[in-house]
Amino acid sequence: MNRRHFLKSSVAAAVALSFHQKLALAQMADAEAEIAANIEAITGQGEEILLQGSAVQELSDSIRGNVLLPAGAAYDDARLLLNAAYDQYPALVVQPYSSADVSATVKFAAENRLLTAVKCGGHAFAGTSSCDKGIQIDLSKMRWVRVDPQRRRAWISGGSL
Repeated sequence: MNRRHFLKSSVAAAVALSFHQKLALAQMADAEAEIAANIEAITGQGEEILLQGSAVQELSDSIRGNVLLPAGAAYDDARLLLNAAYDQYPALVVQPYSSADVSATVKFAAENRLLTAVKCGGHAFAGTSSCDKGIQIDLSKMRWVRVDPQRRRAWISGGSL
């Protein structure tokens, strides 16, 4: 590898890393914010409800992933879909890090009868990866693959692209 190519690659990597660090810091700030107010939401049957801020805070405290609210810095990026024709605003976006986080989030959604959408890659043409005033479970933080070459098996997480 020549030195010029190495320097170009290093600069590109540093720029990319700084962008991801900014996004990670914004998400950490969102995750650490106290959830005090109640949140307007909608059930799967279309009934308007108020989610208790304390219940959402309890969910946030019980998972390793992020719970993002409309006032948070990372919310807008998380809610967006690839099909810009669907510009929806969920009451909250949850970004689980593990299957335990997914389980806790689905349990929370069921207990509160929330309209629920699951965003894997955000490329559902019909816009079903999001919803207005419901809960969006954004699996983008669950991107991993595990391969067992001897058994010829692979496991791919839900957020993998």
